[in-house]
Amino acid sequence: MLSVRQTRLKGLSLPEKTYLKNLQKLEANPQRILEAIDKLTAMGTRRFQFGGNGEPFFHSHALDFMRYAIRGEGYCTVNTNGTLLDRPIMDELITMGVGKLRITTMAGTAKTFVRTHPGCRESMFEILRNNLIYLSQKKKLERCIRPEVTLVCVILAQNCDGLLDFAKFAGEIQADEVVYALFDDVGDPGFAPLVPTAEEAACARKQLDESRIYLDSKRIKHNVSNALRVFRNKLNTQELYSNIPCYLGWLALRIDLDGSVYPCCRSYDSLGNIYEQDFDYIWNSMAYNHWRKTAKAINKRKTPVANCACNACVHHNLNTRVYKFFHPVKGRSSRLTKLFQANEDEIE
Repeated sequence: MLSVRQTRLKGLSLPEKTYLKNLQKLEANPQRILEAIDKLTAMGTRRFQFGGNGEPFFHSHALDFMRYAIRGEGYCTVNTNGTLLDRPIMDELITMGVGKLRITTMAGTAKTFVRTHPGCRESMFEILRNNLIYLSQKKKLERCIRPEVTLVCVILAQNCDGLLDFAKFAGEIQADEVVYALFDDVGDPGFAPLVPTAEEAACARKQLDESRIYLDSKRIKHNVSNALRVFRNKLNTQELYSNIPCYLGWLALRIDLDGSVYPCCRSYDSLGNIYEQDFDYIWNSMAYNHWRKTAKAINKRKTPVANCACNACVHHNLNTRVYKFFHPVKGRSSRLTKLFQANEDEIE
């Protein structure tokens, strides 16, 4: 998906199948990743997130990375599909104090799971269900609240009729929160079969309304109201960034499996590579400082940062909070308040 986003945003041809297959063989270099975590921790980083463009638990050193990031005051979020979360791994995540598991199942029943995961068997969902129930029971036994569990459902044509089942699944495994997200086809016609039709979208909205009632009754945090708003009006942060800057160049970054460093998860121009350069050099480079300067002036230029999906920014909540911190009076204006509320699409 990352490669598709990159090529679509830049107006290039899709990568060859051989290239995409080779990407699947990439594996993060353990020593360089630990060195990068060291550097980031020394610079004051306290929040780390693993996953996003692949399944983190495929890596043989995944737990080592998480343990290293958490030491001291670190907080760790892990994005996973959950299929590799066996009970020994659950026990280790509790012991080391992983902060949050964001588990994207896209289904609340075995039948829907198979529809949204071609090639998988219903038994895989049952194993996942049992392991998540085990996690909730073990947390109670250990009297701990971590890792918190967020179940994520990307709404597809294949699961529009199962959104309430997903909410009930969250209740069964005692999840802490539920996030419904819209599928982004990145303008690729190849993803058309995954995009809900008008009839399926109507079904999804009805299911979301019913899910809200159920989740509220179970006191599970959710983003149903915002998901409905974005469902009707596709996420568009263009107007927001005509009024506030982007501060992300100082607050976060993404390191890809091949070592490439990106200032934003929706920015597709690498600013360096930790396998080839020292991280300090990359962070303080002219290229990175130019990106920061450009992003901070986005509200003055009224145009997106080059090769960055600013008009559908998933970090708008973070930038909004920073803006309110720096501009407590302006941040409370009625005009900006409406813009902030219009784009609240996900629990962070």
